[in-house]
Amino acid sequence: MKKYLFFYILLILFLFYTDGFYTYLYYEREEIVEDFGEFRISKYPYNYDSVFLVTVDDISYYTDPDKLKVFLEYLKEKNVNPTLFVIPYHANEKITDNTEVIEILKEYDVEVAQHGYKHIEKEFKSRSYEEQIEMIKKGKEILEKDFEIYGFRSPGFYHNFGTSKALRDLGFSYESEMSVFDNFYIHYLLQLPHTRNGRVFMTHSLDPDIYIPKNAWSPKMKDFADWWKFRKDLIVNYSMAGNELYIFLSDYKEGLKITLKKDYRVHIVVREKELEYEREGDTIIL
Repeated sequence: MKKYLFFYILLILFLFYTDGFYTYLYYEREEIVEDFGEFRISKYPYNYDSVFLVTVDDISYYTDPDKLKVFLEYLKEKNVNPTLFVIPYHANEKITDNTEVIEILKEYDVEVAQHGYKHIEKEFKSRSYEEQIEMIKKGKEILEKDFEIYGFRSPGFYHNFGTSKALRDLGFSYESEMSVFDNFYIHYLLQLPHTRNGRVFMTHSLDPDIYIPKNAWSPKMKDFADWWKFRKDLIVNYSMAGNELYIFLSDYKEGLKITLKKDYRVHIVVREKELEYEREGDTIIL
């Protein structure tokens, strides 16, 4: 038995690293509704029952503008708002020097996120915090000539804890990687990990053949990051007086969905201010 112990340990570590356990422990068990007894609050906005985030890696100076436009037109027809991870300085060419690609990205109002700096192998994996902050800053400055930059993904997902700290200190809102360990360690930045069966779909191809799940919310990653942080931090309390139900929220965002268990007369209060809302049957959407 002892001679197989090392093999079993390696197998477990491999499953963690390649997201096998991660998908089971985190995504498959995630509850999308919080139940407060008299009412429920969905974790996703409006009537969506899932989230499907479309991301494309490796957009660069060398991207074919015609293929890019066809791809973005396809997603627009599907009501999908993609996030494109763009390489700032690839093979000695800045993305901003390809004005045709830049104009297409602006035309379709996609979210541009940063994909490393030069996209070389293990670009950030063994770098110090100081080295990384300098590289990321240079890339961000290139992209910020045309876009607001909120998100980051390391080339090949190779990163370390110094990466997240550098991103936080440079004002990024989120990081999107693949490492299973993102979920078990304290991080400096909100993580939106890519997993095989998770909410983040990733492609390097611009072929318009993506299957979009039904009734799935497909926002830009920045919009989802803002929503997820809001739901994570939301504090909910309530009180009842006969048929009057008072729901107290620490904050709210448009689209927050509340489903009632009974036909109460509902008052929704945020920071001592009662909100107006529209109601259809047992459903309230702010």
